[in-house]
Amino acid sequence: MGSENDSQLHMFLFPFMAHGHIIPMVDMAKLFASRGVKITIVTTPLNSISISKSIPNSHSQIQLLILKFPSAEAGLPDDCENADSIPTPDLLPKFFAAAALLQAPLEEALLQHRPDCLGEEGEEIRNRATEVAEMARRAVGEGGSSFLNLDALIKELKSVAF
Repeated sequence: MGSENDSQLHMFLFPFMAHGHIIPMVDMAKLFASRGVKITIVTTPLNSISISKSIPNSHSQIQLLILKFPSAEAGLPDDCENADSIPTPDLLPKFFAAAALLQAPLEEALLQHRPDCLGEEGEEIRNRATEVAEMARRAVGEGGSSFLNLDALIKELKSVAF
């Protein structure tokens, strides 16, 4: 499961398509990658441009997986792949509908790449997500997060990865 190197943890990150979500998720990806975790950021073509610019070449542990954003299928303008680019508030429901249409391509990508942090299909994915959320909660604790807490989370994730 996961990467070719069984000792390397592989995480998929899929930030909500708005800069306020993408920027911190990329920062988190850099932190995990600096500790040897292989990261795949799932994004759309237009969002990939800003993400690519914010990831230095030295972060070879971070890869992008680009999914076509179904703008036309949802009745959005072609360049509307980010919540910050929605031209009028009345298009917000269409944006969310387009985002929901990403479910099938995302599920296909998860089955193809099998990242460690998401586990297997169906009920197992939900159980695994609950386990990882609990690990993250324990690592962060009451007072926020730190590099030591991040290391603890990575260590715990590696100990239970398939």
